[in-house]
Amino acid sequence: MPTKAASTNGLSGTEAGHLAALAGTLGEMAAARRSMKKTDAEIRRLRASSRRRPDETWAVIRRVQAAH
Repeated sequence: MPTKAASTNGLSGTEAGHLAALAGTLGEMAAARRSMKKTDAEIRRLRASSRRRPDETWAVIRRVQAAH
Protein backbone atom coordinates (compact mmCIF):
# COMPACT_ATOMS: atom_id res chain seq x y z
CA MET A 1 0.00 0.00 0.00
CA PRO A 2 1.52 3.36 -0.96
CA THR A 3 2.26 5.97 1.71
CA LYS A 4 1.57 9.68 1.54
CA ALA A 5 3.96 11.59 -0.61
CA ALA A 6 6.74 13.21 1.36
CA SER A 7 7.25 16.94 1.13
CA THR A 8 10.39 18.40 -0.41
CA ASN A 9 12.21 18.34 2.95
CA GLY A 10 11.44 14.65 3.54
CA LEU A 11 8.82 15.25 6.26
CA SER A 12 5.25 14.06 6.15
CA GLY A 13 2.47 16.57 6.73
CA THR A 14 2.07 15.39 10.31
CA GLU A 15 5.78 15.65 10.98
CA ALA A 16 5.91 19.13 9.46
CA GLY A 17 3.01 20.18 11.68
CA HIS A 18 4.76 18.82 14.75
CA LEU A 19 7.96 20.58 13.77
CA ALA A 20 6.11 23.89 13.34
CA ALA A 21 4.37 23.45 16.71
CA LEU A 22 7.72 22.68 18.34
CA ALA A 23 9.32 25.75 16.78
CA GLY A 24 6.48 27.91 18.08
CA THR A 25 6.79 26.44 21.56
CA LEU A 26 10.55 26.99 21.58
CA GLY A 27 9.99 30.60 20.59
CA GLU A 28 7.53 31.07 23.45
CA MET A 29 9.98 29.48 25.88
CA ALA A 30 12.75 31.82 24.72
CA ALA A 31 10.48 34.84 25.22
CA ALA A 32 9.53 33.62 28.71
CA ARG A 33 13.21 33.11 29.56
CA ARG A 34 14.04 36.67 28.47
CA SER A 35 11.16 38.01 30.56
CA MET A 36 12.31 36.01 33.58
CA LYS A 37 15.85 37.34 33.23
CA LYS A 38 14.53 40.91 33.22
CA THR A 39 12.37 40.17 36.26
CA ASP A 40 15.28 38.52 38.09
CA ALA A 41 17.49 41.53 37.38
CA GLU A 42 14.80 43.85 38.76
CA ILE A 43 14.45 41.70 41.90
CA ARG A 44 18.23 41.78 42.45
CA ARG A 45 18.24 45.56 42.02
CA LEU A 46 15.40 45.99 44.51
CA ARG A 47 17.04 43.68 47.04
CA ALA A 48 20.28 45.63 46.83
CA SER A 49 18.38 48.88 47.25
CA SER A 50 16.49 47.46 50.23
CA ARG A 51 19.77 46.46 51.88
CA ARG A 52 21.33 49.87 51.26
CA ARG A 53 18.50 51.86 52.80
CA PRO A 54 18.78 50.43 56.35
CA ASP A 55 22.58 50.78 56.16
CA GLU A 56 22.20 54.42 55.15
CA THR A 57 19.62 54.98 57.90
CA TRP A 58 21.92 53.47 60.53
CA ALA A 59 24.78 55.64 59.27
CA VAL A 60 22.63 58.75 59.77
CA ILE A 61 21.57 57.58 63.24
CA ARG A 62 25.20 56.98 64.23
CA ARG A 63 26.19 60.45 63.02
CA VAL A 64 23.33 62.05 64.99
CA GLN A 65 24.19 60.05 68.12
CA ALA A 66 27.88 60.99 67.81
CA ALA A 67 26.94 64.67 67.48
CA HIS A 68 25.00 64.66 70.75
